[in-house]
Amino acid sequence: MARHFGAELVSPAVAWLCSEKCEETANIITASAGGFARMQFFETKGVQFDPTKPVTVDMFDAVYAQLADLSTASPSPLGVLGDADQRLKALGLI
Repeated sequence: MARHFGAELVSPAVAWLCSEKCEETANIITASAGGFARMQFFETKGVQFDPTKPVTVDMFDAVYAQLADLSTASPSPLGVLGDADQRLKALGLI
């Protein structure tokens, strides 16, 4: 099975991502045994506490089922902040 996992079966994607043909950005490409796919992270609607006030373990525990509810999941916004700006705007904090 190991013979199906050589670098030559991944390098076409790497080369394409580095080429002028590639107009994509911020995508995650998986590659394994000659197969390729785009990976997308999903994020639930979650909850937003007021970041100017303390957040406790009990508060987190009380909302865990709500934030873990995958029925509210949608593709995560690109970038390390995700949708933090939208959540903080909704609280009037930015």
